[in-house]
Parts: sequence; C-alpha cells; structure tokens
Amino acid sequence: MTFTKVDKEAFVTGHKGSTPWEILLIISTTPIGLLFFQAVTNEYNDFIRRDWQLIVWEAVSFEIPMILCQSNLLYPYGVSYLLVQLVIGFRGRLLSHGSKCSRHVSTHPQQNVNKATLTIYRASVMFLTFIAILAVDFHVFPRRFVKTETQGYSLMDVGAASFVFAAGLVSARSRGRTQSKRKTMSRMVPLLIMGLVRLLTHKGLDYQEHVSEYGVHWNFFFTLAMLSPTSCLFPGPSLVVPVALLTFYQASLSFGMQEWVLEAPRTCQTANRLCSLFVANREGILGCIGYGALYLVSEWIGNAFVWRTEKPKNRMLLVAVLGACWFVLTAVLQIPVSRRTTNAPFVIWILLINILQLFAIEWAAGSECRVPLLFEAVNDNGLVMFVVANLLTGLINLSIDTLSVANEWALSILILYIHVVGGMAYGLKVVSRAIQTSQLSNEKDA
Repeated sequence: MTFTKVDKEAFVTGHKGSTPWEILLIISTTPIGLLFFQAVTNEYNDFIRRDWQLIVWEAVSFEIPMILCQSNLLYPYGVSYLLVQLVIGFRGRLLSHGSKCSRHVSTHPQQNVNKATLTIYRASVMFLTFIAILAVDFHVFPRRFVKTETQGYSLMDVGAASFVFAAGLVSARSRGRTQSKRKTMSRMVPLLIMGLVRLLTHKGLDYQEHVSEYGVHWNFFFTLAMLSPTSCLFPGPSLVVPVALLTFYQASLSFGMQEWVLEAPRTCQTANRLCSLFVANREGILGCIGYGALYLVSEWIGNAFVWRTEKPKNRMLLVAVLGACWFVLTAVLQIPVSRRTTNAPFVIWILLINILQLFAIEWAAGSECRVPLLFEAVNDNGLVMFVVANLLTGLINLSIDTLSVANEWALSILILYIHVVGGMAYGLKVVSRAIQTSQLSNEKDA
C-alpha cells in the first residue's frame, strides 16, 4: 500500500503526548550510558587500542539504548537494557577509585569539568534529536512521543526547546565575555539562509508538513535565528528581564491569546498580506517570545551555575524553585503545558528537565569527566551535523515509503542512519585535526 502526503501529515498530527516521567526515563539514556561507558573503558582499557573499538563501545553505551527507548521496544527491552547498564556502571564506579583513565578517551582536567559536561550534554541532545526526526516517520516510534498538537508533554517537544537552552548556556554573555552586536547579529545569516532553503525545498518537493508546529512558512531555523536579536535587545545575563517577559507573555495568553493561537483561521479577513503572513505563522512568530525568555534564562543559569570555577552550593535550590513554579502553574492554576504557544509552564518544564539532565551527566562523568569521541565530534560540528541529519532524513523519506516499513526494518534503518551521522561527524573531526596539525607544522618550519 502506498501512502500519500496527506497520510504522512495525519500520522504526525493530533497527538496528546506522554508523561513527564516517561520523558525523564528516555533522556536518562545519556547519564546511565555514560556511567556504563566509563566502567567498561576503565576495565578494558588495555584492550581498547583503536578509535573504532571505542566507537563500537560508544554505540553500545549510547546509540543503541537511545534507539530502543525511542521505539515501541521501550517496555521491556529498553528499560531492561538501562537496568543492566546501571548495574554495571555502579559496579564500575565502586571499583574505579584510583584507576587510570582510558588512553582513547578525551580526558579534561578538573578545571574544565564544566566544559566537558556541557560537551556531553549538548551532543546527547543532538543524538536524541537526530534519532527522533527520522524515527517519527515510522510506526516503530510511539505516537505519544510525537510533538503535541495543543498541550501536553512529548519527547520531540523537549528536543527542539533543548537546542535553545543549550545555546543560552554556551553564549558569550553566559561565559562572561563581551561580544559586538555586529558579530552577534551576523550569526543570524546562516540560520536564515538554512531556513529559507528548508522552506523552498519543502514547498518545491511537496514534502509532508506539520503546519500547527510552527506555521505555514516558519521553521525551527528561523526561530534559532531570532535568538541573536534577543541577546542584543535585552541586557544580561539577567533573571529579572526574562521573568518579566515570560510573565507578560503568559498573561496575554491567559487572557485570550492562547485560544486565538490554537483556533484562529490561517488567513485574515482583510486582504492585507502582512496580516495574513503573521496569522499563517503565528505559532512560530509568537513562540519566539517564549523561546527568547528561555534563552535569556539559560544565559543567566550558565553564568551563575555552570561557568564558575567552584560549584555553587545552591544548585538544588534552583531545581526546587523551578519545580515549585511548574507545580503551581500546572496543578494549582491549571495552566497546561503547551509547546504550540511556548507558554510559561512549557518554558519552566524545559528548564527543569534540562537542568536535571545536566546535573545527572555531571555526576555520571565524575571528576575525570571523559568525553566519548563521537560526542566530541558532534559537539564540535553541531550545526553542520544538524543539517546533515535533516538532509538524510529527507532523503530516506523521499526514497522509501516509511509508513509501509516493518518495525524490524525500521530499527535497522535507524541504526544505520545514526552511525552514518556519527561517522560523518568523526570524519570531520579527523580532517579538522589533520588541518590543524599541518598548520602547526608549517608555522614551525617558518
């Protein structure tokens, strides 16, 4: 049976999401996998002599469980896999005191533990997203993990917003550096170009679209591009500015705008083109307010809690405050989490889940803070690999009828795909390293 564009769009539309606890379970594949990875590389240090051997262990530690847990094999196989990793990881942690680091793993000194933790965190967000953007088109990907239509919690909602959170953590202002407005604004250009290319190719190829995600013409590249003006328009790092911005935005949503965003038609009653363009893309345009607030808070969190020489003692207080705000908004005030409007409960939920993930990775990494090769490679070429993953996803969707693929074949395609993405990232890292070595050699000769 051949499925049409309309069938594929219906396949990713109208879903209500999962539970917060299930999403926490799925993203725990990173800290649990890291604990397991370190235990294995410590114990078999003398037998791991080549990069390809280490990459195999990385696949077993991270990529395989990520795919299992983003499929209908989560129960019981994904959970069982994580439990085995957890047991082996804890055993390795107990026996690893005083052991030497694996020679094949990038080991950062103690003063750079935060940087290494961020590398692992950012790369894990990208790997989880790479898998989801292709897996969503197969039946093997549970529909409760697909982006929610109006409200609720879903895995794919977390993935997109986590990119914004990660961008704020590593911004120049977050690290206490000053940067000219011209340089900051120049970062918009490649993102705007990629957004336009994505828009034109989707329309030109008549590719399936989820209109209620960002709108008729808007896409996530445009949203990312809007983060640069956000950091130029508002002072920071500051907590007051994004809280005030988010409070004003949530008040507007609560007093009627939420209903308008969800239910209004895609065209204006007048013939005004600018009005029609805004209405057609209202989710993407208005969502920039929520994402902007998320980005500004992330800058403040990075400056206050991450890029510090010593660990702040009040980090768990931050988690408690965010948890309390989330509870009050969702349980007391009965304001549902809505990715489609990027409202205050959604922003706070994203902050909470990402901070918990970041702290869990830091604990799992330990004082040695080892960074897997593929994680380092993907982190170094994040934007490039995000584009590559999107291109491969489009190519696979145009080449095969994903809705007709059996689950076992879908899993095989996902495993092959994620290893191609990882292999390309590693290849870019090898080339970059060779160029740097050549430049240093030339400088010495000169």
